[in-house]
Amino acid sequence: EALDKAWPTICSRDSPRRETAGIVATDSNGAVIGWLKLCLAPTVPKIYARRLYRTLDCFADKRDHTWVIACMLTHPEHRRHGVARSLVEASIEVARELGAQQLEALARAPEDPIQDAVLAMGPADMMQQLGFVQVAGPDSYPVLRISF
Repeated sequence: EALDKAWPTICSRDSPRRETAGIVATDSNGAVIGWLKLCLAPTVPKIYARRLYRTLDCFADKRDHTWVIACMLTHPEHRRHGVARSLVEASIEVARELGAQQLEALARAPEDPIQDAVLAMGPADMMQQLGFVQVAGPDSYPVLRISF
């Protein structure tokens, strides 16, 4: 089925405190086929408390203008069709609009086929193609960042 070229559609750019934004991708019939959640980094400490990330120096700086891709999902029937890429491209635009100085992604770069449980972190190689650079973390769990 053809994808609607107008997607992703921003579904919640303005939270009451401007701390989150949701982006959805839809197909040509309007069905949701992908979703991405952006959060202001200081509002999601549990992401950074994970064993792999909690001791990294790259998170020590003041982060009031840092946003993070907190979660992203693509419907299994629509994977490998550019949905995740479009969601991340839109997240870069939205983060800029929200005043971000940088956008982070705690992506996955697996050696083996990726499991559904870790797909929500997003594919590191695709994010790097979009301009994110690795600033820390092990190669299979890189901390990626794009600055504005």
